[in-house]
Amino acid sequence: MPPAPETGLRPTRRALLATALAGTTLAGTTGCVASPTVEPRAGRGSRASASPSTDPQAERALLLEQSLATQARAVLDHAKALAVPGPQQARLRALAAAHGAHAELLRSSLVVQPSATPARAPVGKDWTSAAQQLAAQEASAHTQHLAALGRTPAGPPALLLASLAVFCQAAPTAWGVAAVTMDPSTAAPGTETESLQVLLSRLRALVEGLQVGCGQVRPTDARATDGRTRLPRAMELRDQVAQWIVEAGAAVPPAELSYRMPGPLTDARSVLATWTQLESLVLDAATRLAGASPAGARRERALGMARGQAARLDQLGAPLPVWPGWSAASA
Repeated sequence: MPPAPETGLRPTRRALLATALAGTTLAGTTGCVASPTVEPRAGRGSRASASPSTDPQAERALLLEQSLATQARAVLDHAKALAVPGPQQARLRALAAAHGAHAELLRSSLVVQPSATPARAPVGKDWTSAAQQLAAQEASAHTQHLAALGRTPAGPPALLLASLAVFCQAAPTAWGVAAVTMDPSTAAPGTETESLQVLLSRLRALVEGLQVGCGQVRPTDARATDGRTRLPRAMELRDQVAQWIVEAGAAVPPAELSYRMPGPLTDARSVLATWTQLESLVLDAATRLAGASPAGARRERALGMARGQAARLDQLGAPLPVWPGWSAASA
């Protein structure tokens, strides 16, 4: 959850995000990517110092996220009567916390809070019906976030909406939801070209990690089979993004001799963990690209890759990040 506002004349981080949500353009500048697989530096432009203001789009997004958090908590309140399995209760707590974090960040951007408050929908007569109700609400929120994203130019507001849309689409079927561990309010997506280059570097790192990792796992191990199956698809995605850079009129950066891995590749367990981290880094970079791209076909293809990456994390049994895209946009 974002920290309390700082005192003094300098604008707070929440005020800066609020300016973005209200439609202020924050121009990004291209930065250098020091480490393709850890935290590439995002473009940082001049940030306006306006105070938070009301914004109908932020209000609508806030109410959607509040409603999702409220519904997840309502199911938890009736967990015994609905016979919600223990693992699903833990998942619901994480889901409620994630949507609560989304709502808190949106709420902090508004001076005047919305007068409407979300009402709890019926939770159903059992866990199956309750889960279906939650999934339907997530799908509706996904559609509404996407509609707002389609009206939003590239920049921090688009990154926020892309992150929320990717999360809501993946949440109903996600194996789990990660803990809320970061404050995304100072991140900006940078330029489209920079975001493309970061995505390419992360896909190159993924390809290298798959190639090295498969050699560290016994050929009969199911994880090795999964890695070998994934490798050609990762190479295809890498080549696609290189072509996108060419189409954008930019130069494709040369590949590094080797890429720093986010974890070891020494045995089957560490290989799977590192592959999962590499896939998550690609998810972040693809979502960041959606926020940095103009509305239309280029943004849609970035969102399509982000959706595929969210599904890939679920296949690996990894939790869905609370803020897809934001760690890739953090300096």
